Amino acid sequence: MIKIDPALLFVQIATFLLAIVILWKFLWKPLAKFMEKRTRGIEQDIANAKKSREQAEEIEAQFKSRLAQIDEETRVILRRAADESKQLRDRMLSEAQEEARRLIQNASRQLETDKRHAIRELRAETVRLAVLIAEKALKQSVDQEVQERLINEFVEGLKHD
Repeated sequence: MIKIDPALLFVQIATFLLAIVILWKFLWKPLAKFMEKRTRGIEQDIANAKKSREQAEEIEAQFKSRLAQIDEETRVILRRAADESKQLRDRMLSEAQEEARRLIQNASRQLETDKRHAIRELRAETVRLAVLIAEKALKQSVDQEVQERLINEFVEGLKHD
């Protein structure tokens, strides 16, 4: 049978309780504090990570928004440039057509002026030649009064043509 010594049992219980108190005081409390501090650090890191992720998502949303805005501005600028180039092309075409019309009118007026001048010169030369011919022909056959009448009739006929 087993014999239990009460004094030894009391010393063992007292030693066990003293070991528990010492472990509690020097090991368990610092360990619990360390574990709690570590838990708070991890929780803080998780909170910081969530906050960083939210900030990153917000920055990403701002970036996407700005990128969409830049795309829209680019489309507007390209559309405006296309419109301006079309207007410029139309204006240049209109100006070129107007210049061509003006040149054609000037050329037509110049041709008309040159034509009238040539006709006047041709009539004058024709009259001069007709007078010379008539003068030679009439010198031989008609007197002075008849010559003047014929010349005047010829000149009047040329004026009406």
